[in-house]
Amino acid sequence: MNIKRELLDIDFLVFSSQKTATQTIMNSLNYSGVKSLHCHVLENIDLQKRQLKIYLETYQNTNARELHIISVFRDPMERMISSFFQSLSEEINAYTDPYNTEEIHNQDENVIYKLSWQELQTMFCDYTKLIDGWGESVIHICDELDVSVDDLEFDNDELIGVNDLHGCRLYLLRFDLMLPKLAVLLTRIAGRNIVVQSTNMNDSKYYAEYHEQFKNSLKVPPNVIKLVYDSRKKLMDLFYPDQFNSILTAKIHQYGL
Repeated sequence: MNIKRELLDIDFLVFSSQKTATQTIMNSLNYSGVKSLHCHVLENIDLQKRQLKIYLETYQNTNARELHIISVFRDPMERMISSFFQSLSEEINAYTDPYNTEEIHNQDENVIYKLSWQELQTMFCDYTKLIDGWGESVIHICDELDVSVDDLEFDNDELIGVNDLHGCRLYLLRFDLMLPKLAVLLTRIAGRNIVVQSTNMNDSKYYAEYHEQFKNSLKVPPNVIKLVYDSRKKLMDLFYPDQFNSILTAKIHQYGL
C-alpha cells in the first residue's frame, strides 16, 4: 500500500465530522507551526476502508512516534443543519439524488434561492436519512481500529478526552465546550502556543442569513429527529453523560412538527 508522503510529514491529523471546525483547527495548528492535515472521511486523504491501521503503522515506522488525531463531536441536529447547508452550497441536491447530480459553480445556482422553506425541509429530511451528515468521524475511527465507543474517554471538566489507541493518540473535543476555549485547548494538546485562525464558519458564508432563517423555521417529523439521535446514542452518552433523553426531548420540542 502506497501512503502519500504528505500524510507521513504531519504532526496531527484532524479527523473530524463535517461542520465541527475541522478547518479552523487544522489552520490554527499549521499557522502555529504544527504540521496538520484534515479529513471528514478516509477518502478525503486517499485512503480506503480498513486502511487506517496500515497508515498508522507506516507513520509510526517512519517517524518513530504515534500520530496524534483530533476529532470533535457536535450536537447531532445542529451539525446536521449546518452540514445540509454546506452540501447545498456544493451540489444542487445536497447529494440526495444519485441519479441527478450537479455541482454548484456559483452561489446563484444554490436552490435555497428557489425552493420554499417546506421544500427545503423535505430535502433536509431526505438528507438526514440518505447522507446522515456524512456520518460521525469518531465512529469511523472506532470501526477502523476495532474499538468500541464504550472504551473511549471524555472528561467534561477538562474538556478533552485523551485516548491511546492502536498506533495513535486520539484527542476528543465537544464542539460547544471547545469553541470558547479553542486556543487554550489546542495549546494543551499541541504542547505549544496555538493562535486560532477561524475558517469556513457558517456566519461568514454567503448563505448565512438563509441558514439562520431555515434553522428558525425548521419543523420536521419527530421520528426524523429521533433517528438522528438514536443512531448516535453511545456518542451522546460519552459527550453528554446522562443528558440523552432531555436533549432529545428539547430538540423535538424545538424542531418537531
